[in-house]
Amino acid sequence: MLITAVLGTQAERAAAQPSPGTTAMYAYVGSFTTAQRKARGDGIHVYRADSATGAWTHVQHIGDLVNPSYLALSRDQRFLYSVHGDEDYVTAFALDPATGQAKLLNRAATGGKNGVREAVDPSGKFLVMANYASGSVAVLAIAPDGSLKDQHQVVQLPGDPGPHKVEQMSSHPTTSYLIRPAVSCWCRTRGSTGSSCSASKAPPAGSLRPSKVP
Repeated sequence: MLITAVLGTQAERAAAQPSPGTTAMYAYVGSFTTAQRKARGDGIHVYRADSATGAWTHVQHIGDLVNPSYLALSRDQRFLYSVHGDEDYVTAFALDPATGQAKLLNRAATGGKNGVREAVDPSGKFLVMANYASGSVAVLAIAPDGSLKDQHQVVQLPGDPGPHKVEQMSSHPTTSYLIRPAVSCWCRTRGSTGSSCSASKAPPAGSLRPSKVP
């Protein structure tokens, strides 16, 4: 099974596993869509990628989405998750393994603004994502059907102002990495030094607590 996520100029591309008995994979390409972003994107596009020839064939266009800029696949590749730049929610989709097409499940609140990188924990039960504009990291529970529940925890990441008087007045987490599976995540911030949050193994499940920068 091949799982990759490659950041493009204006989009996040996620490549799913090949279909059984074929050489095809499916790529999911997000975009920025709003005038505020000076964007020309129009949602998420799904492509069938032939791993033998390298040819890409357009399969699906999912429109009426605001800045679906960062995408993440579940570990079993049955579900796709998208944050939305400048917004305060994340969207869940179910994936058809035969066709690669995505079906909207629901959207859930992130407790912050301008979601960026996200990651699914190894258990497949939680989504961790960074709220760039709010300087926080949120945890959302994933239901058995792949849908998302509203965030149940938001961790603020404090930071000292940086030299840039506009972009670095406060902490802006840009990336959430899950490291040491089911134990910790690390968040890169813009505007201050890096911040770290360790996942708690004790109840409540799927919670984070701040820790020192490694």
